[in-house]
Amino acid sequence: MSEFITAKEIGLTVFGQAQVDYTVNGYDNLDFGAAMVQTGLRRASAMENAMADISQAIRIRQQKLEELGEGLAAVSEAIGKNCSNILNKTSISGTAARMLKRYGISVNTSDTVGNYQKVQSNIRLAMDKESTSLKEDASALQTYLSRRDNAYSLASKMMKKATDTVSKGISNIGG
Repeated sequence: MSEFITAKEIGLTVFGQAQVDYTVNGYDNLDFGAAMVQTGLRRASAMENAMADISQAIRIRQQKLEELGEGLAAVSEAIGKNCSNILNKTSISGTAARMLKRYGISVNTSDTVGNYQKVQSNIRLAMDKESTSLKEDASALQTYLSRRDNAYSLASKMMKKATDTVSKGISNIGG
């Protein structure tokens, strides 16, 4: 996420250095440190929003994998009942058939073992695809998590530096 940062000279110099106020996405009159903190916090917030979307996608993929696994178990059980003859009729529950149809896998509640073996292969392909997508989403989530942590770290370091500078200035006044 890119931030909109503008600098404005305020007509004041300290030890020959022109002083500047910064504006970060509508937050006015910030010094450089405060501008960097604001930028870091906004970036961290953007990463958290992106992480929420990816987390939701991961939950949906996990649910789909679980349901496909249940469908695979039902089809495998039906095949196991009549595995001796590929043309024998066997059956799965209507619930399993409806669940698989939701994911684009057509299956009859009563069919031949040979056709169920084709369905079984289609379920495995669908599960492999979802598993690959799930890994990609998890990798993206890890990237956003790392970016968020870096943004918070930057903001934290800038706040610490500002606090240390003020503390040092106060201690120098007294002594």
